[in-house]
Amino acid sequence: MSTERPFGTWSSPITPALMARGGTRLAFPDVLADGTLSWIESRPAEGGRSVLVQLAPGAEAHDTLAAPHSARTRVHEYGGRAHLALPGALYFVEAKGGGLFRGTADGQASAIGEASGVRLAELVSDPGRHRLLCVGEQEREGGEPENGIVAVSLRDGTVDWVARGHDFFAAPSLGPSGDRLAFLAWDHPTMAWDAAALYVADVLADGTIGAPERICGGATGAAFQPTWSPAGELYFALEDGERWTLHRLASGRAERVCDAGVELGAPLWNLGTRLFAFSDARTVIATGLWQGRSKIVRIDTETGRCETITDELSHVGELACNGATALALCGWAGGGSRLVAIDLRSGALSVVRDVLEGVLDQAFVSKPEAISYPTSRGDVAHANLYRPRSPDFHAPAGARPPVVVLAHGGPTGCANTETQLSVQFWTTRGFAVLDVNYRGSTGFGRTYREMLRGQWGVLDVDDCVAGVRHLTERGEIDPSRAIIRGGSAGGYTVLQALTDHDVFRAAACHYGPSDPRTFVSETHKFEKHYEKYLFGEGEACARALEERAPIRKVEHIRAPVIFFQGLEDPAVVPSQTSRVYDALEARGIETEYHGYAGEQHGFRKAATIEDVWQKELAFYQRVLGL
Repeated sequence: MSTERPFGTWSSPITPALMARGGTRLAFPDVLADGTLSWIESRPAEGGRSVLVQLAPGAEAHDTLAAPHSARTRVHEYGGRAHLALPGALYFVEAKGGGLFRGTADGQASAIGEASGVRLAELVSDPGRHRLLCVGEQEREGGEPENGIVAVSLRDGTVDWVARGHDFFAAPSLGPSGDRLAFLAWDHPTMAWDAAALYVADVLADGTIGAPERICGGATGAAFQPTWSPAGELYFALEDGERWTLHRLASGRAERVCDAGVELGAPLWNLGTRLFAFSDARTVIATGLWQGRSKIVRIDTETGRCETITDELSHVGELACNGATALALCGWAGGGSRLVAIDLRSGALSVVRDVLEGVLDQAFVSKPEAISYPTSRGDVAHANLYRPRSPDFHAPAGARPPVVVLAHGGPTGCANTETQLSVQFWTTRGFAVLDVNYRGSTGFGRTYREMLRGQWGVLDVDDCVAGVRHLTERGEIDPSRAIIRGGSAGGYTVLQALTDHDVFRAAACHYGPSDPRTFVSETHKFEKHYEKYLFGEGEACARALEERAPIRKVEHIRAPVIFFQGLEDPAVVPSQTSRVYDALEARGIETEYHGYAGEQHGFRKAATIEDVWQKELAFYQRVLGL
């Protein structure tokens, strides 16, 4: 029997402590040649330690990396795949110090040579030369770090540069015979998803490479994930229209194999993100998003025929396969919540790991409803609506719930339709949640993503505001209790929404930039020129940076705001947050600022996660009188 209680005041089983417990993040699935399943877990209870977990056929899952070791890289600051698991072997980048280590059977590890000072990511085996090929990054005095492809000796850890000359490199892929190397590269001011080009080079007898040949990619459409077939043919995704489609290298040029109906590429925030692989000599298993949902497909590379294996997994961020088994990471790349194995013979799905198992009763789970609605310029925006849900409570007849609007990061990311505690935390308390796929989001085609070009801080904000108005017109929410929250780029959207509109009555900004002009000079190399995409070129950019700087419009903010910031954040430095907080406090606007030592861009420690949710909930309860 449920109890009547106003929306927004329901008791919830999802406590701040449970948010920390259920905050484990999964990443980088692999299926090894012997059938072993492998993945990384980032565990708040262990201070955010990134642990390699493996599950061999007929055995139980176990950690293969003992404390205090942690596999993590800081290349491009956002990092990515920092380990290479092979049958009987493990190599990884140690989070502390960045050195290359070799794992042992008992979960311990030993350093391979002395620390070189070169940060490493995306480790690739070159067994014939007893070395690894990696993305490398090295600091340069008085300038930006140098990036390239490096070779690391497995005998003594010696590092040699193999390819350099571009601002950024990614996705090294060595042909099965060891004589050809493919990789991606791009240069300022573009980002990988704007203009990553595919290069191929011969690997010479001495381990160096010949002159790389540019195959495709660039301003007309980015390349993604070069992958060699067992027969030695090079396959890759190329954005040659509205979406990334599967291509191969044929007679020196890119040849389309198949349009799978989904995007077989994604913005490369995390190095080593993989969306397709070969299950046998002629079959590719792939996943991708379209219209906000994923499906997993089988592609016959000889005929180009494509068939759907499953569309039951709503958001797949990464995929691996080998033989008859595929392993799908459900959730965001680098931050999933479930691993699901797929028997490619029968299509049967089985859950391998679910970080929410035993944490959340399904009776409390609110499911997303995909909605579209009119927005500015005559366009249509997309979002996922979650309604309040609890078996223990119901609201008085005719009451409408408060709404929490979520602005995702990136801003080229997208809303995640997997079950997330960060959504259910609110819905179980009697809030509606609107997770907005504003213009600029991935998974709706290139045209939709590039609508945000030069318009960041305008169209994304318009779509969040239009979402509230649309739900109000439908009688779904109480607009007098509308909240907006977001982190990173989403935090900037939050601040812009508060300065340019009077729609939201409370807000939370998690490590979001408040002054994009200063942000340009303060941020790291990877995003150093991102403003040229987000705000435009030349005089238009300078004008936009001035006009769309929340710190210069603080006098327009009337709603209470709570801020959360990692004090070691290299992407959005703490001054970006403290300056706008100080300005609001000086005006007498109700505000709070919470900085966390030892945290960077995103929170990894259990104590931090618990504290953030506790303080954010208490803030809304107080300022909205819940």
